[in-house]
Amino acid sequence: MAEGYFDGSCAGNPCTVGGIGWYLKTDILEVEGMGIIKSDVGMTNNQCEYLALIRLLEDAVSFKVRDLEVRGDSQLVIRQVRGEYTVNNPTLLSFKDRVIELSKLLNVRFTWVPREHNRYANDLSQRASRLGVTP
Repeated sequence: MAEGYFDGSCAGNPCTVGGIGWYLKTDILEVEGMGIIKSDVGMTNNQCEYLALIRLLEDAVSFKVRDLEVRGDSQLVIRQVRGEYTVNNPTLLSFKDRVIELSKLLNVRFTWVPREHNRYANDLSQRASRLGVTP
């Protein structure tokens, strides 16, 4: 089974520049990614978390991964995509819908892990966040 990790970073909450990081590992490949998210109206850390998860799932689909365990340290995001929590925010709801849509293309399991077990994705998101902030 492949494993994937995701994390989002937002300096302040809300913030105008956030970072996302994800890591995908299978028997034959390892893929990492990071991105800078900018918003004039501001975004939340939870939005950054969802965007990182979406990028992870998009990579998994594009690399034709079939079985994937997704691990993240955001209890809110993990519990929302597992259906344990409702989503009231329209932006997060649209992100969750995208996650569910992508998940239908995979056999995926979502697992919450403590931050120390998500260090690599966290480092990627933090680095992206720092790169996106201009002095």
